[in-house]
Amino acid sequence: MGSGNTPKQKKQSAAGTLIRDIFTGGKGYRTVKGEHTPFPAAVVICAFAVTVLFLALVFVLIKVSAISAEIAQMKKELVSLASEEDTLQGELDRRYSFEEIEKTAEELGLSKDGGQKITLDEKNSSETDEQAEP
Repeated sequence: MGSGNTPKQKKQSAAGTLIRDIFTGGKGYRTVKGEHTPFPAAVVICAFAVTVLFLALVFVLIKVSAISAEIAQMKKELVSLASEEDTLQGELDRRYSFEEIEKTAEELGLSKDGGQKITLDEKNSSETDEQAEP
């Protein structure tokens, strides 16, 4: 009757100890006090460089977007100017037809066959002769 009241001793396996140490931070380990970790200057500098590069990328993308919008606007303007040119060319063709110009030229005394033709004679290089043919 006297041997039933003994306290139980805990026995843990190696796997149980490992899991306990992972989740509890290892109670059996002693930390060194008095030493400070150095300032992580490299991490801060790298983080700053990454931030600056990211901001530069954002600003470049904004600039590209603005330029592409400007190009699209210029293309629209080019199309509208081309259509305006076609309209004005058609109006000019209707207003001044070739037959009307020919008729006006005949009224002024000009004709197709009655003009002068000037030919250059290249026989003599020192002197150029001009011949007028009626």
